[in-house]
Amino acid sequence: NPHRDYIEFFVLENGNLGGVTVEWASSVKSYRYQFPAADVRAGECVVLHCAPEGIPAERDETGPDCGLSGGIDASLSGRDFWTSAGGLPDSTGVIAVRTREKDPVCDGLFYADTDKAGALESKAFGGLPRLLADANIWPSAGTEPAWEDAFIWKSSTSRPLQRIEGAERGKSAWCVGEAGSQSPGEKAPREVPSKSAARKAGKKKTSP
Repeated sequence: NPHRDYIEFFVLENGNLGGVTVEWASSVKSYRYQFPAADVRAGECVVLHCAPEGIPAERDETGPDCGLSGGIDASLSGRDFWTSAGGLPDSTGVIAVRTREKDPVCDGLFYADTDKAGALESKAFGGLPRLLADANIWPSAGTEPAWEDAFIWKSSTSRPLQRIEGAERGKSAWCVGEAGSQSPGEKAPREVPSKSAARKAGKKKTSP
């Protein structure tokens, strides 16, 4: 709008992306992407485009040139990668990250539409909510993950979900950005909102 599905990752230390695996799932389908080898440095932003147009300009930037790729949302400041595995779930889904395909999950996001409530089936979303809860990455309030554990929001085509810099894990670490604030590849830290601001956002059903 005019953006397409993408996920941003921020590099915390120097290393190589090769083998880092991202999984995302809706209530009916699941997808997986594994990054190719690419040397990265702390502070870099990596953009994974999940709904490419399939044009030749959409090229993975595995080398030093971060201006190599073109296409919608290609970033001059970020490192672009493209996958045709499948788009992100619109209003309700789970995203999980592993340092290697068979490693335990190390980060993730569980988000749901405002009308969701109650317990989840054990195999919902390919079991990713359970894995995130067991790893204390996305804590569950009860013994089993429930819809209420998710970041509850009113789905928007113009407002992105954003990580709050310095916040703890789980739904309190996320917020909904302003309309039109998508800026793929450009790190824009979000401060932890004040209690009054959080309450105001909650009334609008755009923040937990």
